[in-house]
Amino acid sequence: MMENATTSSALRAEDGHVFYCFEVISAHLTRGAKPPEPLFDTSVRCPLFVTWNKCGHELRGCIGCLKPLPITSLKDYAMNAAFKDHRFPPMQESELSSLSCTVSLLTDFEQGEDAFDWTVGVH
Repeated sequence: MMENATTSSALRAEDGHVFYCFEVISAHLTRGAKPPEPLFDTSVRCPLFVTWNKCGHELRGCIGCLKPLPITSLKDYAMNAAFKDHRFPPMQESELSSLSCTVSLLTDFEQGEDAFDWTVGVH
């Protein structure tokens, strides 16, 4: 379990996190608009992932980190998942309307007995 008070089980990804990720890549793709400041609490630190899907379930990009980062890192991870995930070509503006985004804020880690103490599909 992480001991930082700003990363507790009460921390959950919210619509505002996802909206912010969309605003970041939209601003980048339209070349010129500056993304807005986050409307969520920026004092939080936690491991996080940003996942982009196209047409509902087709993976389009996913980048994250297991190390606690400032929540403002969502900007960098939204951009990296959209433009630097080497499994996919960089996103294009024409894709915006077909994208969905998931923000995962990881909390409540538990100690494992060994490297095999986990179950596939259970998180």
